Amino acid sequence: ASLDGFSDALVEQGIRPDHIDRVLSSLVKLKVIDDRVVDWSGSLASKSVIALHLVGLPLSLGEIAEIVEPNSERGMSNQVHADDRIVKVGPSRFALPEWELDEYHGVVASMSDRLADGPMPLPDLREQLAGEFGVSPASVTIMSGTHPAFLVDDGLVMLRPDDRPYEPDTALDETRY
Repeated sequence: ASLDGFSDALVEQGIRPDHIDRVLSSLVKLKVIDDRVVDWSGSLASKSVIALHLVGLPLSLGEIAEIVEPNSERGMSNQVHADDRIVKVGPSRFALPEWELDEYHGVVASMSDRLADGPMPLPDLREQLAGEFGVSPASVTIMSGTHPAFLVDDGLVMLRPDDRPYEPDTALDETRY
């Protein structure tokens, strides 16, 4: 409900207008966020859903925590990651499923999805994943050259073909430990 509408309802119930702020602050199961009075009685995940709904845009865990104000950000993070009402849409961004944004499953999975239809120039792949998911372009470059699923040939990144298998370097004397 809007804060004004809720305040009017309290006045109709006999609460003096100058006592409304004190009444609202004493109601632990309600919270005022951006001039809206919301039910604040659920889990940290439920509160995170409310925060996302009110803001209307994907948020980072830190941004959600600023609204939810959890005792433990780790506890909130665990609940957010486990809750089906929230989807991960970037390395550190969360959204509501009804927004129909592409779900993020990691750099390698995102690269594999993009390359399923064929090779791409590395700059294009970097730009697409940075734009859609907020993936670091440097991460795309590193994974392109080091992950066994990919092969870079003449500036094009591709899924590694069967006829060019990954062969790990067996020179143990050059390995750091």
